[in-house]
Amino acid sequence: MTAKRTDFKTKGEARVAIAKDVLKWINTEKMSVQQSGYLHSLGDALFDSTDVDNNSDLRDKLQGKECRVCALGAVFLTTVDRFNKVGCADIVSTGNRSDPWGVRYRHFSSLDRDMLTGYLNKYFTPVQLCMIESAFECDTFLEDDVEDNPAAVAKITKADAYGNALAEEGHSSQSRLRKIMENIIKNKGTFKP
Repeated sequence: MTAKRTDFKTKGEARVAIAKDVLKWINTEKMSVQQSGYLHSLGDALFDSTDVDNNSDLRDKLQGKECRVCALGAVFLTTVDRFNKVGCADIVSTGNRSDPWGVRYRHFSSLDRDMLTGYLNKYFTPVQLCMIESAFECDTFLEDDVEDNPAAVAKITKADAYGNALAEEGHSSQSRLRKIMENIIKNKGTFKP
């Protein structure tokens, strides 16, 4: 794995780098973009119970594998790849640790959303994450901590309308994600639909 710059002076600069990484991963076909579901393997399971027990580095498990991701899944993967080690056990919902068929290791529907957004909150605000998800999924996503904030709800609703307008113009999930990341880059790290 190539060393990547991680010494950004501002979170905005880090978000621009993350957005550029998402675009690069899309262009090199390291990820397939689709609505719903944070992270899914398109081939063999990403990891197994031994990797969970040993809390193996997720970055090592991603080498040579193609993943299907949503917007937050794409941002999560590229952020982990650039900045930090995240263990396999850290991303599996604790409520689904007992799975004798191994389904959870191939299909991350059990990925813990709170863990994912908590990790990404190092770089993105909760409102920005809701806006990205809303624009990508063409639906309004509100976190508990923003529901009672009318200004935040207005921004998230605007992002949802932006995503729906792109969809009505014929933009695919991948194209919407590309537009969102380009917007983040253009606006120096802040998504402004």
